[in-house]
Amino acid sequence: MNDRQTLALKGMVCNRCITVLKSSLEELSLSVLDISLGKVTVAGLTKLDSPARLNNVITSLNFQIIESADKRRIADMKTAIGEWLDKRTDDKVKISVFLAERFNQNYSSLSMLFSKLEGVSLESYIIQERILRVKKLLKKTSLSLTEIAYLTGYSSVFHLSSQFKATTSMSPTEYRKALSSVGSHTSIN
Repeated sequence: MNDRQTLALKGMVCNRCITVLKSSLEELSLSVLDISLGKVTVAGLTKLDSPARLNNVITSLNFQIIESADKRRIADMKTAIGEWLDKRTDDKVKISVFLAERFNQNYSSLSMLFSKLEGVSLESYIIQERILRVKKLLKKTSLSLTEIAYLTGYSSVFHLSSQFKATTSMSPTEYRKALSSVGSHTSIN
């Protein structure tokens, strides 16, 4: 009997998630064969006295097992979008091309699947994720808007500023000023 299983997981967002999950699974006497954001392959399930224990460990860490193939595809797409946003090279490929190549499927089909399952368009999700990255950079760095536009895949400061204002009702400059004017105990979204 093959007791090796790969699980797709929702909620893994950083390397710390990987470390904590790996440690927790090893405490169950499971062998972690491979682990990355959104995915873990384990062995030793036949030694586990209750499959519910595995699920309990995963959910206690605020992760969720993704059951259907379509839901796994969405989770993989979200991970890929994060990877694309993290990519900092001069030859940055458009996100639509990146996703189509990554999943060997045309962007339109990916977008329809995403919208159907998530209730929001793929384009809107990508914009939200980019704006979250922009907010983070505005908050934690002193980078110029030109540098931030480049790092988040915007073709220009104008494009970044337009989407930022449409999403947050303020310009990136206003947002940064508001951050510096609020106390350390208050948070701006």
